[in-house]
Amino acid sequence: MLTKKEKVHKMVYVIFISLLLDLFAFTMILPLLPSLLDHYKINDSKGWYNWLSSQIHEFQILVGAPEEYNSVLFGGFLGSLFSFLQFLAAPICGGLSDIIGRKTVMVICLVGISLSYILWALSKNLLIFILARFLGGISKGNVSLSMAIITDVSSINTRGKGMEKRAKDVKVTVKNMLSLINVKSLFDFTAVTGLPRDEQKKLKTLGFLYFVYLLIYSGLEFTLTFLTHHRFNYTAMQQGWMFFVIGLTMSVIQGIYVRRIHPSKIKSIAIKGLWLIIPSFICVGIAFEFFVLYLGLLLFAISTAMVVPSIMTMASEYGTEQQKGTVMGIFRSLGALARAIGPILASVAFWSVGSKITYLTGAVFLIWPAVTLKRIR
Repeated sequence: MLTKKEKVHKMVYVIFISLLLDLFAFTMILPLLPSLLDHYKINDSKGWYNWLSSQIHEFQILVGAPEEYNSVLFGGFLGSLFSFLQFLAAPICGGLSDIIGRKTVMVICLVGISLSYILWALSKNLLIFILARFLGGISKGNVSLSMAIITDVSSINTRGKGMEKRAKDVKVTVKNMLSLINVKSLFDFTAVTGLPRDEQKKLKTLGFLYFVYLLIYSGLEFTLTFLTHHRFNYTAMQQGWMFFVIGLTMSVIQGIYVRRIHPSKIKSIAIKGLWLIIPSFICVGIAFEFFVLYLGLLLFAISTAMVVPSIMTMASEYGTEQQKGTVMGIFRSLGALARAIGPILASVAFWSVGSKITYLTGAVFLIWPAVTLKRIR
């Protein structure tokens, strides 16, 4: 028994380290994006920046946004492209992991992510940078797979057991994966079969709640660098330190507090985190002093560390052992779809009505997920 426990502990640590590194790498682009766009605007000899800028310029005229903020909508386009690819890839990776195994698909995802960062580092024009983001987006099934792996190794009934692979299971799983290209099928969780009607309804509610939360959250998170740049004159380096503090706080909260929470209290932690995100965005929206800004950012980091892991843990309780990868993949796709829409919506709102109204409105809309989650029994 001791040997099995040691193996479980090693797996959890490996997953934690990989997610931590991926978190730092993923957030790296946020403070650098304005500078990257300035760089490619000057140095892109292929003309891709000017072409895409003209497309965004037309859209900007349509919504009435100021011309000097073309880069904001351009950044929103890149962020949405990355997340849209995640939306397509996550359920496929989750379903494949149920067929050929979690580790195999995880290795493929990690190799793809690593290659995308290498390509980004070597990119000398905007097209190569976009290709790097494309490769990174289609490889981002690792987070949902990590949750599924932790669920597997944490279950006494599944330790040391291999997954049975039969032609019939492969056919059904592939069919379910392809059905998730349909957005309605995604929200209906049609790929998850055999659940009681009441459980299916709870899963659908939890999925829609997760989508609404991330839709608002991701949009406001994306515009944070532009808020600090214009309101506080932050440089890319200062924004980098800001996100470093946020990421470090999240890691500490997750490592010391969230991971020690008893499973019976996970829902309570998620609800507290959802209520905590509301004052965090209010503080950021009204902040004209550093104290108020960082108070909001502290609440933001604590809430983020609590909400997503807790909801994903709740989601992992649904479905059979062979379907957990599919369930987690669907939730990852819902998150990717929300992140594909959120940045564009928030960017348009930010420069149309201003940052204060955008953040306060987002805070008000976030009341619904907190209230709804509390009603799920």
